[in-house]
Amino acid sequence: MLRYYRPVAGGLVTVTVDGARPPTSTIDTTAQSSEGYDVVPLGRLRLRPGRHHVRFTLAGAGRGGGTLISLDELSLVEGPPADPAPDVVVDNQSTQGFQVVSGTWSAATGVAGFYGGNYLSHAAGTGSSVVRWQPAVPGDGRYEVRVSYTAFANRASNAPYTVTHRDGVDTVTVDQRVLGAPDVHGGEWASLGVFSLAAGLATTITLSDAADGFVIADAVKLVRV
Repeated sequence: MLRYYRPVAGGLVTVTVDGARPPTSTIDTTAQSSEGYDVVPLGRLRLRPGRHHVRFTLAGAGRGGGTLISLDELSLVEGPPADPAPDVVVDNQSTQGFQVVSGTWSAATGVAGFYGGNYLSHAAGTGSSVVRWQPAVPGDGRYEVRVSYTAFANRASNAPYTVTHRDGVDTVTVDQRVLGAPDVHGGEWASLGVFSLAAGLATTITLSDAADGFVIADAVKLVRV
């Protein structure tokens, strides 16, 4: 477990244990909403008795463009076999990791089922209005990419999400008139599929207004498989 301070100007950090990458090997320490301390599990490893070397390296700028690293405490906890890796979620209200690239997207709370404090919407258009999510992928691997939206009759039946991943670029359409699967932590989610993702900030998911109804931009979730 690593405790660190998340500043607005946080950098991207890579981690190795005895020269090998743990399950969570890359951390964007940028604050997504406000500055403060955070704790991230690096994963469960089998360690022999004796001395070990844990190395933290500044790999580049975080999503806010900063390179500040403020590491606080590393804890080793003896425990049972590994728990599932935590999901990575980026909401439309995240100050880092979400961006309105073009167009005017309206914030709303009128339809239930959204993640966080609200969602954004845009009427059907030509594709000139775009939003983008940029999650910090914690380690190389295969992830299911899920998206949250609020279903309603006037929504798009073909909301186009484009995923940039290690093997290329894929566009997946989602019928936002159909309810997604609810989650106890909030949001109603639909799967875009499973993709091979690289650790760091190379993965993006974009959504445009090139659709036949209102397009809803809420949250994106990565689930390691």
